[in-house]
Amino acid sequence: AIRILDPLARDPAADADTLNAAAIAYARAGRVADARRLFERLLAVIPGSSVPLENLGVLALGQGDVAGAKKYFDRAIDAAPGSSRAHAGAGAAAFQSGDRKTAYQSWTRAVQLDSTNYEALFSLGLNLARDGRMDAARPYLDQFLRTAPPALHANQLREASRLLQSGR
Repeated sequence: AIRILDPLARDPAADADTLNAAAIAYARAGRVADARRLFERLLAVIPGSSVPLENLGVLALGQGDVAGAKKYFDRAIDAAPGSSRAHAGAGAAAFQSGDRKTAYQSWTRAVQLDSTNYEALFSLGLNLARDGRMDAARPYLDQFLRTAPPALHANQLREASRLLQSGR
C-alpha cells in the first residue's frame, strides 16, 4: 500500500482521504515519524476534524507518550464531543497513566456513543472484572460476546467468555 500511497501523499494537493490512508499505512509499517507528519498535515487540511487528532493520540500511546496521547485525545473530544473513538482513546491514556476512574468514565462514554466500539466494551469489561467488579463488568462483557466480530476479536472473545464463566 505504501508504494501506491507514498507518491500520492507527497503531492501538495493530496486530499484528506489520501493523507489519512498513507499515514495509517506508515503507522502500520512502523514508520511513525512519517505517519505523524502526515496526520499533522491532515490537521491543516481538515482543521475541525477529530480524526487526525485521534490517530496522533494512538501513535503517541504506541510510543509510550501517555501525556502526549492524553493531549491529543482531549483535543479530539473538544473538536468532536460525540466521537466514541476519541473517548475510548482518552480512556486508554487515562488507564495507562493509572487514573482508573477517568478511564472507566471515558470508556463508558465511548460505549454510550457507539455500542459497537469493541475496544471500549472489552477494555471496560476486562478491567472492571480484573478490579473485582464483576457485577459492573458483566453487561459490557456480555454485549461484547454478543456483538463483536469473531474474525477480528477472537482472543478477546475467549477472554471475555472465560471471565464470565469464572465469575471474576
